[in-house]
Amino acid sequence: MTTLGLSALPPAPGERRRVLVVDDEPGVCYMARRVLESRFDVREAGSGEEALRVLEGEAFHLCIVDVRLPGISGLDLLATIKNLSPECDVIIMTGSATDIDEALEGAIRRRAFFFLRKPFPMTILETLAVRVAEKQELEERLARHTRTLERNLESARIFQRSLLPRSPWAGERIRVASHYAPSEQLGGDFYDYWPLPDGGTALLIADVMGHGPLAAMVTGIVKSQLHSLASEIHDPGEILYVLEEELRRIALPAFLSAFLVIDRPEEGEV
Repeated sequence: MTTLGLSALPPAPGERRRVLVVDDEPGVCYMARRVLESRFDVREAGSGEEALRVLEGEAFHLCIVDVRLPGISGLDLLATIKNLSPECDVIIMTGSATDIDEALEGAIRRRAFFFLRKPFPMTILETLAVRVAEKQELEERLARHTRTLERNLESARIFQRSLLPRSPWAGERIRVASHYAPSEQLGGDFYDYWPLPDGGTALLIADVMGHGPLAAMVTGIVKSQLHSLASEIHDPGEILYVLEEELRRIALPAFLSAFLVIDRPEEGEV
């Protein structure tokens, strides 16, 4: 089993990011190792083919690749790395005095992180490697944050669905059914119907202004308050008035539109 084609996982606590230097000049590999090894785990390869063999056994966060390599060219190796491991950043180096524009264009098209022309101070390579690590850390933090948001949003969706009636309701004079088609965003639209303790049926259609978790969560407050109020207050208008006063008290930061119908067959009124 190989790891080629899989992205390197974020380093665990105490681990360092892994860097692969690919150059057929041993002196360049040596100097790159010397300047990077204080911060990174560094491996070396003298050709594109050797680099691919190394990548079969280990995933890297950064590859530093020379354009002119024996066998597979540096630009072809760059394309292979980015296709198989898109999150791996690649810095391209060249010592050629000819076709520099063509090499630069090829590196850009193949999604290189940076392009260096030899000779260059090794401190520049160190700075670039640190910038790559900082960028990757930010991307990993954003990915973790996004996963947390997605889990929270799914919990909110489950909560919102749990507030809706689970089955049609049939009373003495009324039959109620519903269909819920959720949008991609959380919202404050909801409905409810339930039997009243003293007989009859309550039917609610409501909307908390806006979208997002706040609007969705407020629906839970509204539902709980309405069920409680409807068990104590006879008149639906009075129920909504008391509900409004309660929402003002808790400083609800949004408007609520609500339509409440109460059917009382024993009293012959809706």
